[in-house]
Amino acid sequence: MHSLGHGNLNLPPLSLVALIPAVAAVLASPAGAQWRVDVSGGAFVAPSRVQFSEQHFPAGEFQELPLWSSISAKFDTGGSYALGAGYAITDRIELLGQFQHSLSRDIRALRFEARSGLVAQSSNLTARADLDVFSLTGGARLHLLPSGQRLRPWLVGQMGWYRATAELKDPICEGGRIYCGPSVARYNGSSDGFGVQGGGGFDYAVSGLVSVGVDVRYHKAFDLIGGLHFVTTMATVGIHF
Repeated sequence: MHSLGHGNLNLPPLSLVALIPAVAAVLASPAGAQWRVDVSGGAFVAPSRVQFSEQHFPAGEFQELPLWSSISAKFDTGGSYALGAGYAITDRIELLGQFQHSLSRDIRALRFEARSGLVAQSSNLTARADLDVFSLTGGARLHLLPSGQRLRPWLVGQMGWYRATAELKDPICEGGRIYCGPSVARYNGSSDGFGVQGGGGFDYAVSGLVSVGVDVRYHKAFDLIGGLHFVTTMATVGIHF
């Protein structure tokens, strides 16, 4: 009778065999680690008007053109992405920090107001326009269910720094009923300010290391190019450790 030690079969050490169930349990269990890193992406919707505070024309040209006292526009739905990190201080509360960039490249309503009080509006126009909103915020997330649950809904609130830049380039108004400016005209605005955000969502634990979820937030940036407020709806992948 031959022993297994003299054959060609090499058995793994008992310590490695014992680790297999433990590793499998970690990978299969709901995410519940203290640290997390989130990567998110989705849609940006800005119902408020964006104010363009500056007008630029070439020196010595177009002197007969009116200088509008107020120019604003509503932007179409755009995109948003975010990178965040969190640390669980209790079973249900996490402290969070997040960088986010939201943007839109199309407008759907333009408004001009002259110093005389005359208002001209256009809802059908072709224009190249850029809106970018950056934020760096911190706050807390409250989980409504304890750790160990595979599906965990949550509420979130954050505050911090917001910066918005907007530029309207080469507008063309329908029917020539209002003057938007020649192709060399530029209308832009930018500002920094304090802002807050609040919302909710959920995490679904794919494993002990990875979760996926949905993140919906309302943002209010005070004194930012006309008092900007907007909504972001994003899908999120979280790494837990």
